[in-house]
Amino acid sequence: MPETVAISGLRKQRAARPLAFSAFLSHRYRSPAVNRFFFRMFAEVARVEFSVDRGNFATNVTRLERLMRDADAFVGLYPFPGTEMERPRRAELETESRYFRLELDLAERSGKPAIVFVDSRYGSVIEPPPSIMQCRFDWQQVGGDAPVPRAAYFRDQFRSFCTQVRTSLANGAARARHDPGRTNVGILLPDHESDPRGYTAEQIAMLHAVVAETGAKPLDLAWPPRLDMAFAKILEALDWIIVDVGDAGATTGIVGYLHGRFIPSLRLHRVARPGWRSQLVESLYGAYEVGYRKDIVEWSDDVSLRAGVRARIDNIMAERQRIAKIDEAERYFDSAALRKESVFVSYSGQDEKLAAPFIAALKRRFQQVFDYRDKGDSIPPGSHWIETVFQRLSASPVGILLLSPDYFQSGNCMHEGQEMIALADAKRMTVFPIKLRPGDLPLPSWMTAVQYLRFWDHPETENIVDLVVARLASGQGSNSAG
Repeated sequence: MPETVAISGLRKQRAARPLAFSAFLSHRYRSPAVNRFFFRMFAEVARVEFSVDRGNFATNVTRLERLMRDADAFVGLYPFPGTEMERPRRAELETESRYFRLELDLAERSGKPAIVFVDSRYGSVIEPPPSIMQCRFDWQQVGGDAPVPRAAYFRDQFRSFCTQVRTSLANGAARARHDPGRTNVGILLPDHESDPRGYTAEQIAMLHAVVAETGAKPLDLAWPPRLDMAFAKILEALDWIIVDVGDAGATTGIVGYLHGRFIPSLRLHRVARPGWRSQLVESLYGAYEVGYRKDIVEWSDDVSLRAGVRARIDNIMAERQRIAKIDEAERYFDSAALRKESVFVSYSGQDEKLAAPFIAALKRRFQQVFDYRDKGDSIPPGSHWIETVFQRLSASPVGILLLSPDYFQSGNCMHEGQEMIALADAKRMTVFPIKLRPGDLPLPSWMTAVQYLRFWDHPETENIVDLVVARLASGQGSNSAG
């Protein structure tokens, strides 16, 4: 067979394969129907793997920068919540789009191929730069059961986007800095000897130790930095970098340089008083209500420096969930749309028949519901039972007590109930006591000041869960739950 024919055949085989790539997914967690529609459409055109966080995961810009850098492309799904026919006001649009606009800024700085599908109600509030493909959709046509009139258009636009991604992958641009094995973390900070606003040797050593705890390798970079090719080569070998955004860092221009080069950065700022901002911080990050400024580790002493950096690193290095198949995506979109508060349900085993459908209804509305009888989901096999129960109880912002005579005859239930009321008194838990059955129910002294809901007043278990959700949304609960 002639060589040219063989090469031509190989190219045809490659062209026939569906494109497979990884993408950073920017989306609204609580719009599962819209998310499902577009993911199904993507799956018709290419095999797209998304790396995602659950809805209860705190935003961390350094983490987002790393994830964006390591993806091949960026995809945004931007619905506006609500079905009112009245046009939303600009203030509402800006509030709902604040995380979208943050992630669009990341996408633009990364230089990756990007496409966004935007609810037309956002108008000029979401206005991506020309380098990012955008498709506007009518909220009344997307996400329902009926066929979508513009589905073919969306599919064609996504195909065009995939052509960009294929070209980018062929040129190696998307993977130029992609190295999953990299562990080097740069530490680029002014030292106290050369600048009184800088960091002491002890503080830098402490940062080394905090970074090393994760298994990463901390690397000291010389201060002040010299922005030459050798320095650029060092930056390309880093996973991420620790940098100061205060006045000492601003005088060298390094913070703006790293920002423009899209180097994932953990930003530190030594401040004399909380909330104080430098002109550099306002210039680089001031256009965004969320993300950048809140994520800066503001510190005034060694304790606040260590605590702030350690908390950010835990977030930066946490694992992400990967979804590539339609069933995986649909499970994720459904679960991510649930409320993020952890719910602890306390009840007697004698009341399991009444409790089980109620707990199932809670799990359809909340991401995490603790049920001690759920066969290992809440209490891992081999763990210490009592210790795990009280750890989960103390970490749950919502507590539900299912009250009955059997509840108050159980020592474990009594301990849980007393702890939940104590947490409510300390403003650390919103408590919803629910009396399961009509009839007299003598209450212990620690329960007498707390009004309960009546389970039998709500024939449908979903109704009482709706009431719990509504009162959480309005900030009510505990003593006001009658």
